[in-house]
Amino acid sequence: MDFTLDDVAVAGAALPPPRSKTIEVVGKLPGEHNPLIGHKFGADGFGFVHDGRVYLYLTNDTQGYAPDPVTGVSPAINYGDINQITVISSEDLVNWTDHGEIQVAGPDGVARFTANSWAPGIARKVVDGEERFFLYYANSGDSTNVITGSTPLGPWTSERTSTLINDSTPGAEDVAWKFDPTPFVDDDGRPYLYFGGGPASTGMPPAERFNNPKNLRVIALGDDMVSTEGAAAVVDAPVAFEAGHVFTREGRYYFTYSSHFGGSDFGGSQQPIPGYPDAGQIGYLISDDPMSWPKETYAGVLFPNQSQFFGAGTGGNNHQSVFEFEGRYYFTYHAPTLNKRINGDTTQGYRSPHIQELTFRPDGTIEQVVGTYAGVE
Repeated sequence: MDFTLDDVAVAGAALPPPRSKTIEVVGKLPGEHNPLIGHKFGADGFGFVHDGRVYLYLTNDTQGYAPDPVTGVSPAINYGDINQITVISSEDLVNWTDHGEIQVAGPDGVARFTANSWAPGIARKVVDGEERFFLYYANSGDSTNVITGSTPLGPWTSERTSTLINDSTPGAEDVAWKFDPTPFVDDDGRPYLYFGGGPASTGMPPAERFNNPKNLRVIALGDDMVSTEGAAAVVDAPVAFEAGHVFTREGRYYFTYSSHFGGSDFGGSQQPIPGYPDAGQIGYLISDDPMSWPKETYAGVLFPNQSQFFGAGTGGNNHQSVFEFEGRYYFTYHAPTLNKRINGDTTQGYRSPHIQELTFRPDGTIEQVVGTYAGVE
């Protein structure tokens, strides 16, 4: 910081009356808890609870942010520039500590054989008697990889010399984008990985391609958390596109995901079946089996597109996670709200993390989430 000395008081001299001051706050306004941070961007938040603290792992949108010195406006985000993951944490969901970035990919990265690091997901497991943390990430849309740490903040190492999920993964051959990983360790210790997304296979009938594109997958992980076992199974989420995420509550499994935006890749002029998600919404399924997700397990929309709550310029891709903290469930998502405020209602795609509380009906279905700047208490 640079500091300017406004006044000097000499001992014994009367102080002048204080001057009135007007402070312009552009991004994160006082009293608002969303977005979570106002000094940088972050997207695809994955909430993870460990030892009474919530860690949020984020795609480092700030990495490509470069405001023009004259206009103050940055070029649009370039996802190809992103090879770091941002980590913030909190004990109360309001006051956040910035732990900086993990240099995951690229020539200086932990896993130099990968180029990008998007949409992180993390899990904890005891392996060979040692507590370890496994951070999964998308290597662009081509593949998924994992690095290993001794704490939620690292230090991080790569146990692999090639990507974990790629074109050779059994059962994932038809998945266009092998990205957006979510690790999940069940109560019995068995680990799974959810991933996938992108355009549906053009070999499918148009209506099915649009409404049930079958582009998401789940695969069993090895006990070492850095290998897979068997073949990936289809998660038949209606109108699916990306951002698969799983959590449990009262013995049931919940799979959440983002719906697609239509277009020729999804059957041209087709429309969703009534009751299915509309464009860019977060839908969910409920199952009794972490490996079985037929379309009949679809339960509804839990979050509309963020533009419904934050206005013009805040739409686009939707990405979420759910975590339990101190007996309550919380829903993370992103929106370009900080980007919009900085640039006077225009955005270039730089996203910011948000959190809302998640509540359930007596039958276990989810009350639809309302996005707010107020956030959580």
